[in-house]
Amino acid sequence: MAQLDRDRRLLSSTRQEDARSEFQRDRDRILYSAQFRRLSGVTQVTSPAELHSFHNRLTHTLEVAQIARRIAERLLKLSVVSPSELDPDVCEAAALTHDLGHPPFGHNGEKTLDAAARGRDPECVLPITDDDGYEGNAQSLRIVTKLAVRPSGPDRPVPTI
Repeated sequence: MAQLDRDRRLLSSTRQEDARSEFQRDRDRILYSAQFRRLSGVTQVTSPAELHSFHNRLTHTLEVAQIARRIAERLLKLSVVSPSELDPDVCEAAALTHDLGHPPFGHNGEKTLDAAARGRDPECVLPITDDDGYEGNAQSLRIVTKLAVRPSGPDRPVPTI
């Protein structure tokens, strides 16, 4: 029991000293999650004309996140939107999660999984079918909100990735 109290105190004091915003903490949790790191093992599908830029989904996702952040910062700098309407950390976090639910083999992989999930592919029989099928963006949302959720508690009232 003493160890639990000690851990709680450490967590509490660490949180109070943490200067990051909730959005920055979310972004950091995404970066350190197993689901995000798995992207390094998935090839980013490119056209034959782009073979010189062959890379994985992790590299692609980091590039997208950097672009999203820079666009948000530029819009704020130009006063196109106010800081209450746009947060570069939120844009970066959204970009970091955009490919988490996408399967290997790009759109072809997604079409195959969708057909299998709907029970329409005789070559791929799943134990459970779903009339809604499979969609990569919906799976990304499921990963962030349900599958990779850390438990909530007194120091974490809302479950987070």
